[in-house]
Order: sequence, then C-alpha cells, then structure tokens
Amino acid sequence: MSRFSLIFIGSFTLLISLFSFLNIIYSYYLNLFLNIDIYFINLDHKSISKVFSLTDKLRKNGFSVLTDTLRRSMKSQLREANRSGAKYAIILGDVELSENNITIKNLKNGEQETIQQNDLINKMQGLTN
Repeated sequence: MSRFSLIFIGSFTLLISLFSFLNIIYSYYLNLFLNIDIYFINLDHKSISKVFSLTDKLRKNGFSVLTDTLRRSMKSQLREANRSGAKYAIILGDVELSENNITIKNLKNGEQETIQQNDLINKMQGLTN
C-alpha cells in the first residue's frame, strides 16, 4: 500500500471519529438545553403541510416541538427522537393522514395511542400536566 493510501485512510478514519464525537456532543447539549416535549415524525411528503400546521398549533400552546423534514425512515426518525430527549413522538403517515388520526408515542415507556387530529392539543396538555 502506498504512503498516500495510508494517509488517506488515516485521515478518513479521523474524520469519521470526529463526526461521531460531534454528534454525541450535539445530542447531549440538545437534551440539556432545549427540553423538548415533542418530536414530530413525518412519514410522507404529502403530509408535510399538515405537519407544519399541527406543529404551529402545538408551539402556540406552549409545547417545544422538533419536526423532521429530511424524509428519513421511521426507524431513523424514532432514533433521532430518542436522541433528542423528547418526551413524546407524534407520528403522521399515510394511514393517519387519510383517517384524520395521529399516533402519539411515549418515548419513556414505549406506549402509543392513536387519536383524532382535532384532539391533539387537549391530549398533549393532559399528558404533560
């Protein structure tokens, strides 16, 4: 193996390690300072306007909400929700959108329930008080 290849592999390994370290620091400080109530999981690009509307209503009612707009898989969004320190994840996918429902998942104990979208604010106020 050439010297250049070894330097490149070493630099690449160092870069990945640095990225992992920064990700851990980011997650720690995100949890420490933001105190996030809700992480909104969006599973389809068709529902993004509904997600923004519901997020706005939640914020106007005093909730701290993070919204994922990267269109990642549900698994990766749930992983990020747990990493963010949020208490609840709200899930809006195709089925929920078509049935005017929304799923609320308690990230501490894993319990989840599906409710009508119109009941979201009252339900969240009941869960957090």
